[in-house]
Amino acid sequence: MGETIVYADLSFIINYLIDASILWASARLCGARINWRRILGISFIGALYGILILFPACSFLYSFPIKVVFSMLLVYFGHGSRSIREFFKGMVGFYLLSFTAVGATLGLEQYMASAEPGNNWKYLMFSIVMLIILAWYIEKSWAQKLITSKLKYNVTIKISGSDCTGQGFLDTGNSLRDPLTGKAVLVAEHESIIDCLPVELKSLIVDREITAEQILAIVEGSNLGNRLRIIPFSSVGNEGGFMLGVRADEVIIQPQGSKINEYKVNKNIVVALCMQKLSKDNSFSMLVPMALI
Repeated sequence: MGETIVYADLSFIINYLIDASILWASARLCGARINWRRILGISFIGALYGILILFPACSFLYSFPIKVVFSMLLVYFGHGSRSIREFFKGMVGFYLLSFTAVGATLGLEQYMASAEPGNNWKYLMFSIVMLIILAWYIEKSWAQKLITSKLKYNVTIKISGSDCTGQGFLDTGNSLRDPLTGKAVLVAEHESIIDCLPVELKSLIVDREITAEQILAIVEGSNLGNRLRIIPFSSVGNEGGFMLGVRADEVIIQPQGSKINEYKVNKNIVVALCMQKLSKDNSFSMLVPMALI
């Protein structure tokens, strides 16, 4: 059986590039601020640590506890963690990417060993490319879920002593205003707040469209003139339309997943009634304007 020759310089370069790639990818993954000087500097130390295994006298440095401590130092200094939570996220990302990259690389090496032995540079490039793709994909997926969750709110509408609750979605394009007060208008599916509406309005709006003429007739013939509004709006295919609005006593808005005491109360906000579904998958029934947040 032939001897295996290991080149210290090649081992150093491979360790250096892999450490830098994993630190960069894990920083992207956990949202840490990327500082290339810090990443490249600590990766240099990581690469030195990696080649010490070539010296029998340094074998004690590769015990499990020391490996864990050293990886923690790599993440701490490489990411510049500013809190325990950020450090923990960095460690999770670091180990997730490390195990994935090493496992995939060993698998590829095993698969190609019989045909192309000794192609370390090919395995190195494969690891780096895979780390970049994996970090990009996970970051994009997490960011999409995070943004979506940050745009959703629990909404409680209070009208004349009645409460209605629903899921709201932040609509940055909602520029509707109450013509009388100039305050922003919240849009809600009529079904989501039907139980809060005055009795005389329920029979007029349930399960049917309301034309502009009917809205005018409702407002003019109702004794709730101080609570009803005509809200003009424009949308694609519907220029110069009108919606019936009802002034709520309170609109309480709370971000989903926030603490119980984290909410905002808006007084005397008009809620425009929408006769169509606002969400195809019924994930929300109200559109919350930015001004109410």
